[in-house]
Amino acid sequence: MNPLSPTFKEEQVLEKQEESTDKQNAKDLKVKTRVRMAKMALRGVNFSCSLIVLTMLSTSLTIFNATKAIPPRSNLPPWAQGTKTWPQILLLCISCVSLVFTICILVAYRKGGHKRAQKAAAYYTMFAVGFFLFSTIMWIIGAAVLHQAKAGGNGKDVWGWSCKGGKRQTLFQDEIDYNLICRLQVSTPIPKD
Repeated sequence: MNPLSPTFKEEQVLEKQEESTDKQNAKDLKVKTRVRMAKMALRGVNFSCSLIVLTMLSTSLTIFNATKAIPPRSNLPPWAQGTKTWPQILLLCISCVSLVFTICILVAYRKGGHKRAQKAAAYYTMFAVGFFLFSTIMWIIGAAVLHQAKAGGNGKDVWGWSCKGGKRQTLFQDEIDYNLICRLQVSTPIPKD
């Protein structure tokens, strides 16, 4: 083949272009891999946070439900009459919803690898902005409701009652660890006074 022919020159240009394209594809693959790793890390963090909140709130509610029927001592009940638990239950439901969404995506990764997860994540991606806003608003509302219940509940909610000191804590210290419940409630993502 003649090196000066137009076909040879076109082939050289094409080869150079292919080399450049291969280099760009390698760079793109690195970026895609990093993005995928970041997505997995964020899903792992979301899973962990939801699970932690779920565990802390369910522990608090379990202790409350197990001890609310203890008879009064020295005319002091273990918990306030009509103690409000719905704020904790609301936050518990929010963490369950968040956990379920995350588990669905992680299971898709586990079952079919990245391609399957991408297919499952396609729906997630279509609604990513909406889901992000929904999640953020959901957590803000949950935190605001729990904070408002504490602020306006005169200490008669699980959080406020467990964080009150006094004679009642001494009377029920063998059955109820109020300090533990208070710490669990304070550790949840709720604004503090």
